[in-house]
Amino acid sequence: SPVQISLVMASAMLATLIGLLATLRRGHWLTTLLFSSAFLSIAAFQAGTLGMLRADSLSSAHNWAVYLAGVSALASWLWLSLSVVLARTDPWEQIRNASSYLALALAGCVVMFAFAASPSIVRAVEGREGDAVVVLGGMGKIYLMYLVVAMVAVLMNLERMLRTATATMQRRLRAMALAILVAILGQLI
Repeated sequence: SPVQISLVMASAMLATLIGLLATLRRGHWLTTLLFSSAFLSIAAFQAGTLGMLRADSLSSAHNWAVYLAGVSALASWLWLSLSVVLARTDPWEQIRNASSYLALALAGCVVMFAFAASPSIVRAVEGREGDAVVVLGGMGKIYLMYLVVAMVAVLMNLERMLRTATATMQRRLRAMALAILVAILGQLI
């Protein structure tokens, strides 16, 4: 429907704007890069959703579903990495401490990205335009479990960040928390 398309387009443009504005923020370059990349990956995901909503054939919808599977793998790893370094004084130390599960998550991301076009991930797409339904294969269901585990890890890292932040740091984190809330709400649309 036109309302769906408008909401997804607005969400994509807002995520793009946040991603671009994030490059202007002060702080460690690694944190800035991951923050900007995470929001731009959300914008890319929303663009894929828009493509899926406007697909006029099953093959086009299937191509967009494969694109969404690949982009969501990348987005999950970027958000996981961001949650590790956000609001930390030494991001490299945090990366070293979390290197084992970041490497494992990156391996999962690469595997899912490489096999996104396989029928074992995206088996088929039924319906067209706003009524399209993506049918996942066996590995696609495992992929969804990977996404859930990655998002739980993100939430755990964000909770740890807020718990250990000083009062002045917590005030500075309000704008970032608002941006992350916008990203989450944008995905729920």
